[in-house]
Order: sequence, then structure tokens, then C-alpha cells
Amino acid sequence: MDNTYIWAEIFTIASYLCLALSYLAKRRRYIVLWSVGMVVLNGVAFALLQAWTGLAMCGVALARNIYIMWDVEKHGKARKWRLRDFLSLMIFMTLIIIATIPTYTEPLSAMSALATICYTLSLWQKKTAHYKLLGIPSSVAELTYHVFIWNLAGIILEGVVLTVSVVGFVLDVRRHQKNKKSLNKGKKGKRHGR
Repeated sequence: MDNTYIWAEIFTIASYLCLALSYLAKRRRYIVLWSVGMVVLNGVAFALLQAWTGLAMCGVALARNIYIMWDVEKHGKARKWRLRDFLSLMIFMTLIIIATIPTYTEPLSAMSALATICYTLSLWQKKTAHYKLLGIPSSVAELTYHVFIWNLAGIILEGVVLTVSVVGFVLDVRRHQKNKKSLNKGKKGKRHGR
């Protein structure tokens, strides 16, 4: 084990701390800010490990996150899909495919691209529960990629992030169900003259 690998592991640990915090964030702006930190740190780790598909996906992800922050600042948060949302999503999906082609070596090398596709789709969701749900397949694909490039910290921490993303999704579903029950109780009380 050389110093380069140790530094890659350190950058991986820092990137996964940012990613885990993004799954616990309640607002889209904070999700994206934590994601930017994760992408930069993960890109350094992938470069140190010579994991070129992962590094290429970090480049696309950084551009994507900067675009999202700009879009929210310029146009505000939209509750419904707009044409601009669809077009920008298609542009980023195309960039992911284009960035994967020169770095592709075998099917497992494309797992980072699959994770980036799932995560990009999650960021385009209008509801945080959908974001958190799409984090699950993204995490499974990224875990597979870390096994492929043999990034031990990535393997361990992606397992943790997978757990956090599942917990975040379950908590969101429970919160939604609790709110729905509260609303239904209020409606029943009004009907019965309470």
C-alpha cells in the first residue's frame, strides 16, 4: 500500500461524509451543496486511483451541480416539470454517455456511469422522497464500481451511504404517512361538527 492509495482513501472518506450529509438534508439547495463537495473530493480520489470513468463522471456531476445551483438561483424552485428541466436533464444524460465512451473498459467500469445517471435523475425530482428513493440504486451501482476499482474506503462507506439512503427514504415515507393521517383526522373532525 503506497501513499497515493492512502491519500485516495482519505479523499474518499471525506467525499462520503458529504454524500451522507446530502441524504439527510431536507432542502434541495443543501442537497446540491453537499453533493458539490462530494464530487470534488471523490474526483481527486478517483484520479489518485486512476479510475477514469469515475473521474469522468465527477466532471459531469460537477457541471450538473453548478447548473442546478444556477437554475434554482435564477428561476427559483419549480413544483412542476418545465421544458427547461427536461432539456437540461437530457443534456446531462447525453454528457454522461459521451464521457463514459472513452473510459469504458468492461461492464463493471460503467457502474460509475449508472450511479451518476441514477443520482442525476434523483436531483431532478421535485420531491425529496423521490430523491432519496433514487439514491438507493445509485448507491448499489457505486458500491459495485468501488469493488471493481478496489477502493476499500469506498466499499465500506458506500455500504454506510446505502444504509443512510434507505433510512432517509423510510423516514420520509413515515413523515408523509403521519402528515396524511393528521390531515385525514382534521377532515373527519370537520365533517362531524368538531
